[in-house]
Amino acid sequence: NVVRQGSSAPIVGASVSLSGPASINRTSDASGLALFNNAAESWPVPEVVGNARYNQTVRDYTVSVTHSAYENAGQSAVKLDRGNTVTITVTMIPKGGM
Repeated sequence: NVVRQGSSAPIVGASVSLSGPASINRTSDASGLALFNNAAESWPVPEVVGNARYNQTVRDYTVSVTHSAYENAGQSAVKLDRGNTVTITVTMIPKGGM
């Protein structure tokens, strides 16, 4: 969910990038939403934590949001788990502080 600072109004047309175990790009819609359906889950998944058989390097996602009228924004260390919906709200500041 991409919103404007102060009013929480949705921002249409923001470029939203998900990077990490997978890289996916979307554009926010009229509701300020950018959906990333079926993105690969973060690693390690809970059932293998502590299992020496697996490389347990943490591979979280980073969400980056850009729009020509706003300062860049985003969020790091986003974890996605199989079968769960994760909702993130990114607040953007208008360029020039307005």
